[in-house]
Amino acid sequence: MTSMKFKVTWKTLLLPAIGLAAFFLYLYLFNVDIPTIIATVQGINLSIYLLAIAFVMLDTFFYALSWQFLLNILSVKLSVVKSLLYVWYGTFMDIVIPSESVSGEISRIYLVAREQNGTSGKVVASLVAQRLMGMSINIINLLVGISILLAERHVSGIVLNLTVFLAVVTSIFLAILILLCVKEKWTLKIVDTGIRVAEFVSRGRWKLTKIREEAIKAARLFHDSMKEFGRTPKTLFTSLLFAMLSWIFSIGIVYLVFLSIGFPIPWSIIIVTYSIVVAIKDIPIGVPFEAGLPEITMSALFIMLGVPPGISGTATILTRILTLWLRFFIGFAVQQWLEIKVITATGLNSKVVIPKTDKTQIQLLPHVKKMSQMAITIEDASIRYLDRLYEIELECFEKDAFTKQQIAHLLTDYNSVSLVATSDGKIVGFIVGMIYSEENSLTGHILTLDVSPSYRRKGIAQKLLNEIEKIFKEKGVKACGLEVRENNIAALRLYQKFGYKKIAKLKNYYGDAHGVYLKKDLT
Repeated sequence: MTSMKFKVTWKTLLLPAIGLAAFFLYLYLFNVDIPTIIATVQGINLSIYLLAIAFVMLDTFFYALSWQFLLNILSVKLSVVKSLLYVWYGTFMDIVIPSESVSGEISRIYLVAREQNGTSGKVVASLVAQRLMGMSINIINLLVGISILLAERHVSGIVLNLTVFLAVVTSIFLAILILLCVKEKWTLKIVDTGIRVAEFVSRGRWKLTKIREEAIKAARLFHDSMKEFGRTPKTLFTSLLFAMLSWIFSIGIVYLVFLSIGFPIPWSIIIVTYSIVVAIKDIPIGVPFEAGLPEITMSALFIMLGVPPGISGTATILTRILTLWLRFFIGFAVQQWLEIKVITATGLNSKVVIPKTDKTQIQLLPHVKKMSQMAITIEDASIRYLDRLYEIELECFEKDAFTKQQIAHLLTDYNSVSLVATSDGKIVGFIVGMIYSEENSLTGHILTLDVSPSYRRKGIAQKLLNEIEKIFKEKGVKACGLEVRENNIAALRLYQKFGYKKIAKLKNYYGDAHGVYLKKDLT
């Protein structure tokens, strides 16, 4: 997993630009008075419009807060600020790659998994739960809005039929999602079928065994996470409350836009129009619905509900400036900042190559005779620990140490398993391993095992080794190998104590020193 550096080019703006052109073509074909639109925009109340901008920020903030609460339920610790940044990132990806909000959700999965290995199943569960909340809120609002319009006799047959149709279709997709959340066998069957189809299409050229195992593991973690939601209804309600606040601010944007041009309209019209647009966007019909179609839909619905065409076109343009273009540029800025931050932190200015079996290093570990009573915690490593891990690496190896770039590469590689040992909140050691597919079998390889000199002889190396072997076994790894200097008697004793056996002598493996290749059967 590497940095997703993204640049704005003409291709980036292509879909939004096409959508905008389609909207203006719509205005022209339906004889909407564009000079009236321009005159209305010139008379806008800037104070109210600036308040609408604030509502955009609050909408996104509460949406991110809702997601963060869901992650916390699943013990995925993400700060409010990072949750907000990741939502902005996802919003940008949704606009650039419109696909019923899926591209934005995939981006958020990527961002969290990049920072916290092994959390993808939980993140998927949080996103599905958030989508279920959003769809439920939207169905309710479709029905409430149309009921008010019917009571006020302000609704046309087309709008009524469209609202009922979308409420039914959204309910169907909601029911399907809920079934997939509770029927684990169905989900696993879909995953397996998808992998089989991919293998059939590739005619066996794609070796997807590892992907299948990872997908099945993520699917099971997803279902465990959904069960966890069921056990915490109060916290789930808090997330739902924030989602509702996000929805209130989102429809408030449209209301304030109309107010800013001196044409306040009933809330029922805004609720129905906004809910229809959201429903169409969220239903997976395979049509890019981020620019162009929303503008046409909004404008047409406003006109059908009695708003003058000129006012309808003006309000639509001003609304989409906030909900599309403002979000686009804020999202782009966040996306660039996050990726530049990763690159700056890792120093990945050149291609880093980590050989699979050559020139890897194992720390010169002393033999541990007895366990210390010091409290040691083993947890997943993260790129945010890079500076500290590099510091320990230098302490352990000096001239033979991995470079900072190499450690960064190992921490973010999809096939790596990285763990840190902490004492009183301080990182005192770490281990990095890789998983490779060899002859239709998975093999583990320990690349580096480091313990800070002042914390040696406390059983930390043993704990790290034990934990990484457990993870290897869970992932289906059958054997684990490593290299060590031939004259490092203490390290050899430790590994042999753990069941590693000498397989081969590696002549001049460490430059002027010979190495030994050790291997252990994990079955």
